[in-house]
Amino acid sequence: WAMARSLTIPVYEVVERSGPDHAPVFRIAVRVKGIEPGFGTGSSKRVAEQEAAQSVLAREGIGATQDGNSDG
Repeated sequence: WAMARSLTIPVYEVVERSGPDHAPVFRIAVRVKGIEPGFGTGSSKRVAEQEAAQSVLAREGIGATQDGNSDG
């Protein structure tokens, strides 16, 4: 989505890590130049990154359909 709009490649950053080692909780920020950062939380970095990316897409009006395909 970002590259199709000539924006920079998204950069993911761990903002916070909490919880015990056996059950961590990650808070991730995704940053794209010119776009307000999005944030996500999850039990793995991957889940938190996906949630952060989805928060940006939803805010920008690009959501996923029920079958997982984006509509934009």
